[in-house]
Amino acid sequence: NKSIKELTLHRPLPLILRLTVWPWGILYGALLTALILPQDVWRTAGWDMVPETHADHVFWFVVFTTPVVVVLHGILVLATYWNVGVRCALLYRRVSKVGSGPTHVWIRPQPHKGTSALVPLEVGNGFAGGEQEGCASLATKADMACFFRFQGRRHDYDVATGFFRKP
Repeated sequence: NKSIKELTLHRPLPLILRLTVWPWGILYGALLTALILPQDVWRTAGWDMVPETHADHVFWFVVFTTPVVVVLHGILVLATYWNVGVRCALLYRRVSKVGSGPTHVWIRPQPHKGTSALVPLEVGNGFAGGEQEGCASLATKADMACFFRFQGRRHDYDVATGFFRKP
């Protein structure tokens, strides 16, 4: 297709493996631990004889860094809504072929031909739409076609060539 520059197949990551979840969970846990148990934080750092005033320093450190962490986490989550490339990098895993179970296609059009989009792969045999389950189940459904819709056009997967084409 002349309007599509590049397309890649993607499958969503499990929730726990997404980069908007697990690193921040660890960071929030560390901040909460430092807030609740400030003396234990100093002991694990190797300082056994720490005066009580250092516990106040840990408290104020947590108080001032927590809003910064929350804002950075919020900006990262919002970036996944603002930019398709960031969404694909943080929330999806790239797969190499249709048989690997992709559920979405990231389409990057030619310059001045539209904006990039992450569209779902559909499986069906009619023009009324299809099930959004990805194309991994095509082996069991011989009469079904794998396709996606981009800019109002349907693009079918051609098993013989291994490419998507307009019908």
